[in-house]
Amino acid sequence: MTPLLLASTLEDITKTKLRKLKQSQVQFAAHRKNIVDDVNKESTQADKLRKLIDGLGKKLGIHKERRLINVQAYLQQSSFDSSVSESELKALRTQVEGILDTEGSKYEFAGLFGQLVSDWNDYHNLPAAGAAYSPTIKQEDSLLIISNDESFVDGAVVEEMSRQRKEWEALAFSYGNVSSSDVKGYLKELFEDPEFPTARGKALKILQKQLQNFKIKETLDKQSLRWCIDSLLKNDLFSGEKRQSLVELKKRSDVLDELADSLNMDLESITTWNWKSSPVFIDLRKNLNGKFRAYMDEDTHEAILLQFVGLSWATYLKKCLNEFKASAWTQPPRKHEGEPDDPKAFRHVWLTRNTTENLRSTRLREYQASYFMTQLPKSMKEGAREYKDEPDEAVQTSNRATRNQAAIGGVLGAGQDDDTNTSFAVKQSLLRTATTEMLISTQMQRPFTILQSDFKSFGPSLPHTTIFTVLEYLGVSPDWLNFFKVFLSCPLALTAAPLSGEPRVRQRGVPDSHQLSDMMGEAILFCLDYAVNKQTQGANLYRLHDDLWVWGEEGVCLAAWKEIQKFSKFMGMELNMDKTGSEVVALGPSNTPSPLSITDSILPKGRVRFGLLYLDPANGQWVIDEGKVNGYIEEVRKHLGACRSILAWIQAWNSFSRFLGSNFAHPAHCFGLDHVNMMLKAYRRIIDGILSDRPSAKGNIVEYLRERVKEDYNIEDVPAGFIYLPVELGCLEVHNPFVDLLLVRRNCLKNPGDKIKAAEEQEKKDYEDDKKLFMEARQRYNKSVKPFIPFSEYIKNREETSKALYQAYQFLKTAPEQGDVPGSVKTKTALKELPLEGWSKGFGNDWTKLSPYWKWMAQQHCDEMLDRFGGLPVSDRKVLVVGLLKTLRSEKVRWQI
Repeated sequence: MTPLLLASTLEDITKTKLRKLKQSQVQFAAHRKNIVDDVNKESTQADKLRKLIDGLGKKLGIHKERRLINVQAYLQQSSFDSSVSESELKALRTQVEGILDTEGSKYEFAGLFGQLVSDWNDYHNLPAAGAAYSPTIKQEDSLLIISNDESFVDGAVVEEMSRQRKEWEALAFSYGNVSSSDVKGYLKELFEDPEFPTARGKALKILQKQLQNFKIKETLDKQSLRWCIDSLLKNDLFSGEKRQSLVELKKRSDVLDELADSLNMDLESITTWNWKSSPVFIDLRKNLNGKFRAYMDEDTHEAILLQFVGLSWATYLKKCLNEFKASAWTQPPRKHEGEPDDPKAFRHVWLTRNTTENLRSTRLREYQASYFMTQLPKSMKEGAREYKDEPDEAVQTSNRATRNQAAIGGVLGAGQDDDTNTSFAVKQSLLRTATTEMLISTQMQRPFTILQSDFKSFGPSLPHTTIFTVLEYLGVSPDWLNFFKVFLSCPLALTAAPLSGEPRVRQRGVPDSHQLSDMMGEAILFCLDYAVNKQTQGANLYRLHDDLWVWGEEGVCLAAWKEIQKFSKFMGMELNMDKTGSEVVALGPSNTPSPLSITDSILPKGRVRFGLLYLDPANGQWVIDEGKVNGYIEEVRKHLGACRSILAWIQAWNSFSRFLGSNFAHPAHCFGLDHVNMMLKAYRRIIDGILSDRPSAKGNIVEYLRERVKEDYNIEDVPAGFIYLPVELGCLEVHNPFVDLLLVRRNCLKNPGDKIKAAEEQEKKDYEDDKKLFMEARQRYNKSVKPFIPFSEYIKNREETSKALYQAYQFLKTAPEQGDVPGSVKTKTALKELPLEGWSKGFGNDWTKLSPYWKWMAQQHCDEMLDRFGGLPVSDRKVLVVGLLKTLRSEKVRWQI
């Protein structure tokens, strides 16, 4: 089914359901009036109650509602037993009349839910009210473009888009200031090391031969096509109709077979491939971080072909570079200074330790698994890695469900395979790793230096000379180099208006959201990884795409910074000094700043940042940047204010709250309780800010939405459960960030450094245990062996021998477990009445399988939902228009602020 046909079908289904619902509402109102009239005609309470029950059964088909249990038995008792008073029967009648109120609420809110969805859909198909056409604004007409639900086009947005467009054009259509001979000279100096001609030289030759002999051996079939489509969807290359076309294409086996045949013919002559259409249009889209990105709007057939070639190259390159690293990488030096005189005693200490459960081994494993070439996939099935600042809504729900299973190398933990391989997960893990390393260093009275940088407009600014020179040096064949040149040298034009003058050929940079672009970028940055490792004699550059991090001793960071600068100069790349900085954190025994925290080194000045946080060297803690948050509040307030439908407002808020959660950093033991408290206060201030133009709401999202519903639909007294519970129940599913934080708050460490102190105490116990074993062995076998080493010698090698320190390191990087949420019998029973299937991840009809977040929400709102609707659902699922709503929500929010 085509996207337009799908959209039309969903709209027809929605209209049919709403029409049927309206008819049922009218019919119910008539039946209700008849029942009330019949009841009012009777004189005794018993007769009134009897008429009421009879009317519910005959006119509304209600026989088994829980509030009817035992009522008929009491009514029958009253016929014989005069002790059943009129007041008791009246109370029973009031109870049964509540069923009519419940049925009325079901119809009212099922209709409201349907109308909210219908209105959101209608606003998608309208141009922004009062906005004249601007050649710099793409006028989307797809059903699924979120940004069209706005009542204005902000002039500042147009101006900012124009500015960033000109910056992009200046990069894309100018040659980079770089010399091929300079790049070759740098690479020769880097890789052709006269001190290690055998090991490194051999590894380089193997790598060059492997890349020279690369061929695409696989042919496309239905399975690999689906992998390519999934990869394109993750890359977010297309929006609207083209995106939905790819989603639908995955389901059409017959079309996939024919497409595979066609693409395989293209692959046979891939080295002579060229662009079909000229020019290829560029679509500028704004991310929530304020940057516009330029997406190529190419033919979907062509995009799939390029994705397959890109995945083939990326997986092969990753394999080859991993093999090179295994042979040529410098390992960090072993620190066994001050070994005891007696080698037997020394060996005895190390042999009592598990050699894999130590800091040194763990760091090497984690770097290899999570940070080395992680932008490249391991397999075709894994596909592209998303590079973004926040998780998808589905992933966010999964995170709530499994936050307590946090694992090393992943953002949140085991059981989240769909999330741990994303760049978002690696960014969270990177911050946890750096913070844990800082805790260990400062707790042990060692100054901790951290350096951060990245490249300015990395993708758009990459000189083609640099790309081709590096690929050629690494061994890529002339045929493939020619293919890459054709891929990069594409005639381009802006979607809504031509670029300045005629369409022009790209001279610099790589296309956004293409696997081939990632492959080329990683090939270049691999050289930087190797250079930093070599010049620091074993340290690793922690890198996610072009975000660069180094930490540890100051000398290591100095050597790394010099090499980063040198690399940038020879490769014709510019460092982004706005995102470059360094700090030295040195705390005394009482966690007070030490004079060592001020350095006069050549390290770059500037704050070290992560998302909306910056590192405060005075106390070694991450602090929310209030200035940046204030800027986002104002922009988001304008965007939310421009949303003409309530559901668009909710979609935008949910997206923004997820963005905040990831850019404040998800809670972890290494951040401690202060971090969670800081986030709770920030969310309170943010909500107050975005609702500042609605003082009557008093900073309360529920009150704000109640006011909107009353103004737009004349419905009062909206239950909070209707606002927070899942859409499958006919509710609005507004995300509440406070619940996520409160669930982990009770298990956060007040002082994370205490975990390191506990490890040090455990080391003393381990020392005494080892000493006892050693002395027993000495007495048993050889009394001439010298006494056991002193404790000062025992802990000098703790990063390779201390299991206690290893366990503390592992623990501090994980997330606090979410506290258990007790559930009442009433809530568990209400859940059991729900259907077995059809729920979003984390929710369902089994209390034990609910995520902690949904347990909290279900328990909090169960009573009011039961009182209002007789159960957790607003109405029967068959009358709810959930399909269209989920389709609308599936499209990523396109921020136009």
